[in-house]
Amino acid sequence: MNDVTVISAGGPNDRASDLNCFWMFSDPKEKDGTFKFGENMRNGKFNNYHTLQGYYVGLGGHNNTKTRFRRYNGDINRDLLPEHDLSEQKYLITPNKKYRIQLVVKGDVVKYIRDDVTIFDWKDEDALSNGWFAFSTVTNHMVIENFNIYN
Repeated sequence: MNDVTVISAGGPNDRASDLNCFWMFSDPKEKDGTFKFGENMRNGKFNNYHTLQGYYVGLGGHNNTKTRFRRYNGDINRDLLPEHDLSEQKYLITPNKKYRIQLVVKGDVVKYIRDDVTIFDWKDEDALSNGWFAFSTVTNHMVIENFNIYN
């Protein structure tokens, strides 16, 4: 559980967009799932991560026009179910508002919860049980508080 505020206050990177969360991420091509970093591997370009496996939510992506949930399956094709591609205002970012974000994997249930409201609730028949966590930003400014991970 953590609190995140996307800042819009006139600064050079202040824009309400792209509160991206990745969890249970690993590299299925590596024996221990660890990521390899370097010039030609994981260098910050979003498409360099498409061959990993894990869960992803892009809250307010595409200049705050979409909120999406995907399960990365280890190959370049990352299925996007229609019910996981939201564009209603209630699923987007309100600038300077503090959100409480919860990312859950419990058994075969995967959830993304914002301010005690479940936005995505998905049953994964092959649920991931361990991996890395990350926030990702795209030219924006966020404040992250009260960050906790529970097992």
